[in-house]
Amino acid sequence: MDTGVGSKAESSRRENPAFYHATRPVLLIVDDEPLGLKSMASVFEGQGYELVLAGSGHEAMQFVETGRPDVILLDVMMPGMDGLEACRRIRSHPGMAEIPILLVTALDDRQSRLEGLESGADDYITKPIDRDEVRARMRTITRLNRFRRLQEEIVYSRQTMAELREYSRRLDLLRRIDRAILRAGSAAEIAGQVLPLLRDLIPHSHAAIYRQEPRGQTLTLLAEDGSGQPLAKLEDRLELGDLGVAFEAGPESFCPVILLLGRGANLPVVPRQLHAAGIDVLMAIPLGHYDRMLGVLLLGGPGPASFSGPQTEIAKEVGGIISLALAHTELLENVTRSRSQLESLSHKLILVREEESRHIARELHDEIGQILAVLNLNLAAVKKGAGSEIARQSVDGCLDLVARLITKVRRLSLDLHPSLLDDFGLVTALRRHVESLADRTGLDLRFQADEGIGRLGTELETVCFRVVQEAITNALRHAEPGHLLIRLRPYAGKLELSVSDDGHGFDPEAALERSAGGGSLGLLGMRERVSLVSGELSIISAPGAGAVIKASFPLINTREEDHVP
Repeated sequence: MDTGVGSKAESSRRENPAFYHATRPVLLIVDDEPLGLKSMASVFEGQGYELVLAGSGHEAMQFVETGRPDVILLDVMMPGMDGLEACRRIRSHPGMAEIPILLVTALDDRQSRLEGLESGADDYITKPIDRDEVRARMRTITRLNRFRRLQEEIVYSRQTMAELREYSRRLDLLRRIDRAILRAGSAAEIAGQVLPLLRDLIPHSHAAIYRQEPRGQTLTLLAEDGSGQPLAKLEDRLELGDLGVAFEAGPESFCPVILLLGRGANLPVVPRQLHAAGIDVLMAIPLGHYDRMLGVLLLGGPGPASFSGPQTEIAKEVGGIISLALAHTELLENVTRSRSQLESLSHKLILVREEESRHIARELHDEIGQILAVLNLNLAAVKKGAGSEIARQSVDGCLDLVARLITKVRRLSLDLHPSLLDDFGLVTALRRHVESLADRTGLDLRFQADEGIGRLGTELETVCFRVVQEAITNALRHAEPGHLLIRLRPYAGKLELSVSDDGHGFDPEAALERSAGGGSLGLLGMRERVSLVSGELSIISAPGAGAVIKASFPLINTREEDHVP
């Protein structure tokens, strides 16, 4: 018999999860007789219950599987699935073992009662029923059931709070590990910072982190921690096979592997050393990024139960954090190494260029200059012996060309490498250079320097001279300035150099982008030169506002003997 009431209550429960915590207890009444079902329902109408009616054992089971009644009143004598069978099935249903079940029957003999209790029923209601007695018993049962559920909720709440506290503790430790990794500057520092923090996260008695070389299977010990106990003193370098752990290939290749350390002389190197230090179980957490092995985290415990399932998951998470940190560190090391190599190469190229410029300048000055001087003398002698005015005029023209060529060669020699820089130092070389440019261009070029500045070292003096040379050349070529001022002074342990002009100005960022893209390399070359002597270059300019090129250099390790005589 289908009353339709069960399906309605079932729908209500699915739509409203808070139904389980309603103040009205849910009472499931099961009887195949409509009259008996209606009669029993009338007993509890207006008594504060949510009534659900079922006309068969099967219908009752359908409601139990989708809803959760507080009490079940189950008629024993029903066709098909009787009350005893329905009781046994309800008791076997997950989560239903604690629901009170009362059997309703006209049988009052001892055997029937025992059979009902053995099927899982909590009590009997004998027909004909006493309405007041049944109501009283039901109130008692629902109060006890409500108290039981309250206890369950209290236990559940306490368990949930304990889990939340543990989760919060683990999260705090993971954050501390993250902060420690951020503070570390190398792979060894990462390992040294992380291992002590693992003691509270994953209880263990020994820990170590090995890093695998980029090529091959050689492992290098980064750090070892004994959790307050003497260290096992593991090998600094070993092969992956010395761990005695076989890591799986494929997606699960970075899952932790637990190895029980038995007794015997056939143990691999690391397990043997750990076992000698009192370690009975080893958990190896492979450290990898994508599909590449970066190293391994080793955790040792005193007994087979040292590492449980949750700890294995935590170890896997920690392994992922360390793996990412090691991968970033390796990338940073590669970039730093490549940058260092590029800087070294750039430094050597600049030195070679300066040496070649010095050599060419000497050749121009010594060889070509001397040849031109001799040619000048010979032409002067020819002029004296010339018989006609036309011949003397021709010789005068040749003498003028030779004089201009000598001046050009001297200027080219000074531009390539001023000998004054080697002989008298930076201040004198810059002053002569600025004066020479002022005479040639007719512009207002001024040079201000602290006369107490001594010799600064060949490399630093060359860089300063080249910066001034390049800055003035750029200004004269692009800015059309009326005035230029070059300043050189020591200040706060540094040498400060500046070149300022009142020309058109420019956008420094755009100019540097053009340089980086292969355009004019003047600014980029200045910045590269300055960085090679640990200096800093700044450019202050804007269209229509002139420009200031500033460079500062640390005044350290500058000695007289650094200069080439």
